[in-house]
Amino acid sequence: MEYHIHNNVLNTTNKMITFWDTIIEVIIMNLNRVKEILASEEEISVHYHGIPVWIDSIEDTSSMALVCQRGTHDQKRLVSIDNLEET
Repeated sequence: MEYHIHNNVLNTTNKMITFWDTIIEVIIMNLNRVKEILASEEEISVHYHGIPVWIDSIEDTSSMALVCQRGTHDQKRLVSIDNLEET
């Protein structure tokens, strides 16, 4: 019986590790994609909560981006790259 319980705990732990590894991969992929968008010579449409934005810069260590609404450059906002959507 103890072995079975231990296996369940181990399986749960492995699932949690897999979950967090997946989350980290998504964050890294998003960060890399934002870097690609910033480096691109093409205009790539990006939205923040449905609002079209320009990405001004990114902070690698915090996965945050400084954005402003398209058409205005006076109100910049620091947002999580997870909330940016390429459209």
